[in-house]
This record gives sequence, C-alpha cells and structure tokens, in this order.
Amino acid sequence: MGRVGACRPFGLGHEDIKEMAGIYVATKEIERISHQLGEDVEVFYKKEADLSLSCNIIPIKSVPMMYICMDGTGVPVVKTETVNRQGNGEDGHAKTREAKLGCIFTQSTLDEKGYPIRDETSTSYVGAIKTAEAFGGRIYTEAMSRGLEMAQKVCVIGDGAPWIWNIADEQFYGAIQIIDLYHAREHYWNVAKATLTVIKEKIIHVQINGVRD
Repeated sequence: MGRVGACRPFGLGHEDIKEMAGIYVATKEIERISHQLGEDVEVFYKKEADLSLSCNIIPIKSVPMMYICMDGTGVPVVKTETVNRQGNGEDGHAKTREAKLGCIFTQSTLDEKGYPIRDETSTSYVGAIKTAEAFGGRIYTEAMSRGLEMAQKVCVIGDGAPWIWNIADEQFYGAIQIIDLYHAREHYWNVAKATLTVIKEKIIHVQINGVRD
C-alpha cells in the first residue's frame, strides 16, 4: 500500500493492488498507511539529522568532489492542501504543491577522456513539500552526513531558480554553482531567439525604408 501510495494517486492505488495481488483495499486505507509511513520516515530522518549535526560522525576519508543537485516539481494534492494558494490555472487557484527534491553524490575518478565519473552507489536523496528554507536545512543535514566538511570541492547544480541559489549561498557558501546542461541550453536558446527577432526587425526596417544599417 505504501508503494502504490507513493507512485500513484490514492484513488488509483487500490486498482493496482487488486490487479497484482487479487486483494481489495479501500482508497482511504491506502491514504492512511501512506501518511503513517510518512510520519515514520520523518521520525527516522529527525534522529539521523540530530546525529549528523552533533559532530559525532567522522567520515572515514575525505571526499574529492561532492555534488549537490536540487529541483522542484508540482505534485497533485487534494483541495484542502491548496487553500489560499495561487496557481497558474484559469481560475487562479493552485491544483498542485511544489515538492522540492535533492540528490547528493560524490566523484573521485575520471574516464579516459577526462570526464568525471559518479562514484558507484554514492547517490542519496532527500525530498519534501516544504518551504525553501526548511528544505535547505534538510539537504544541508544530508550533505553533512555524507561528509560535507571533508569535501575538497562542493558543486551545486540547479535549473537557475532563485530559491536554489539562495540555499547554495546560505547552506553551501563557497560552492561552485552550475546551471544544469538542459536549462543552460534553454537559456541560450531564448537569447538566440531574442537576437534573431532583433535581426529580423532590422532587415524589415531596411527593406521598408531602404536604409542601410
């Protein structure tokens, strides 16, 4: 129930269980179990966070390069979760909440062409539907448990959203900040389109007025 509750809306999860296991489970039961598991995870995370910030964990070895990636995505929620929240819909009301996600991994080797290789099984994840400030504390705690203080270099990768760079400045001061390749190309494309529009306007101006520019 927890697995289908995490992957699908609660109203559809009972169909998966019935099809895969031949067992009927009410939608409300899946919701109840999912919430209970979520609370258990929060308790576990709180204990891990307190331990990570207590300075009682000493990394076995230094980390040559630590990467911290962050992003956000909208997830559908029930109406009670979007009360008084503005959205992009026609009625102006939000239908989703932003789930902030992060992953941390390390890199210590290069391939034959000199490109960095992610250390195998080094990736850990965090995620929450929280404010940027609260999420910043969460991903910082995870980085500390991964040996942040022993990292020789730290790199934060994001899509350019201000909240990501604010977290980078506050929680990972001095880290290298890089826009991920997909969004970097998107920004370059927007600049190219704007430049092309200006060139076209100048060409039209010359054609109409017969003036060389």
